[in-house]
Amino acid sequence: MKKKKIGKCVFCGKEGKVTNDHIPPRNIFPKPQDDDVKLITVPACTVCNSESSKLDDESFKVYIGLVAKEGNNAENKLYGSMMQTIQKNSKIKKDLIKNAFRLPSQQKIFTSVDESAIKRVLKKIVLGLYYEHFNGIIFDKVEVDTYFSEDISEDKLDEVVNHVEEIRDNGSSNSVGKLKEFYYIYAQANDNKLATCWILIFYNCFSVIAQTIPH
Repeated sequence: MKKKKIGKCVFCGKEGKVTNDHIPPRNIFPKPQDDDVKLITVPACTVCNSESSKLDDESFKVYIGLVAKEGNNAENKLYGSMMQTIQKNSKIKKDLIKNAFRLPSQQKIFTSVDESAIKRVLKKIVLGLYYEHFNGIIFDKVEVDTYFSEDISEDKLDEVVNHVEEIRDNGSSNSVGKLKEFYYIYAQANDNKLATCWILIFYNCFSVIAQTIPH
C-alpha cells in the first residue's frame, strides 16, 4: 500500500493526503530497475491517482509498446509487459480489437488505443515535470497543449518549429530509466515563467511536443 502524507496535488491543487505518482507512469519502465536509478515522483491526491488514472497509464504503456521498435533489451521487455497487460485488462483488449484494421495489400493488422487517454497521461507528465523542475503547481494557470507530429496544423507549424529550435539551442535535457527509456528536453520563457516547451521522447521511437500556455 502506498504511504500517504499531507500535501497538495500537482494535478488538481487539492490539499490533504497525497501519495507519490510516477512521472511518466512507472509501468513503462522494464523491471528490474537498478536501485540507483531515479524515477520521478510527484504528490497526487487519491482521485488523481485512482483506478481510472491507472487505466490511462496502462493504455499509455500499450500505446508505447505498439509503436516501439523491437531490437534492444528495454523494448523487448516493454513488449512482453504490454502483452501481459492486454491479456489481463479486458477493456483495453476490447478497444484494441474494436480499433483493429488491415491496410490494403498488407498482411499485418494495425490497431490503436484511446487517444484521449494518451493525451491525459501526457498532460499529467508535463504538469509533473514542471513541478519537478520549477517547483510550481500550475494546473489552473495554464493550458497544456500536446502535439503528435501528425496533429500539428499548418497555422501552428511555424510556432512549434520555432519553439523546438529554441529548446534545442537553449534548453536543458534529462533522461529517466536504466536504459534512458524516457528522454526529454525543456525550456522556460524568459518573460513568463509559466510558459514552457517540452520535447518528450519515449524509447527513442515516440516523441511529443508539449507547451504550457498561460491563461
